[in-house]
Amino acid sequence: MPQVYARGGHGGLGVVRSRRAYTVRVKSVPVWIWYTAIRVVLFAAPLAVLLIAGVNVWLSTAVAALFGLSASLIFLRKPRNAMSHDLYEARHREKPLVREDDAEEDAAVDAATDGARNPE
Repeated sequence: MPQVYARGGHGGLGVVRSRRAYTVRVKSVPVWIWYTAIRVVLFAAPLAVLLIAGVNVWLSTAVAALFGLSASLIFLRKPRNAMSHDLYEARHREKPLVREDDAEEDAAVDAATDGARNPE
């Protein structure tokens, strides 16, 4: 196994470490966050350029909005389809999400509504 000689910070003594790559699993960014960020950039960049160029604010905003919309329709087809698929899947789950405290919350709501209906 190949080894790498790394200098330590303690008196210049070296430490022998293996060259094995350490991989860290990183959660991927959800599609909707990535898609929204790109859409904001596609609007903000032309808006900034037009405002720096001295174009009227209303006209700059309208042109930037049209550019952002058209660019996202042309270039962001795959992320848009992935986002709509994720939204559809979240909306049409076979098994609803169950949280630990749902039963307690339901009991508290039922007790509050029963108490309001039948005041003693």
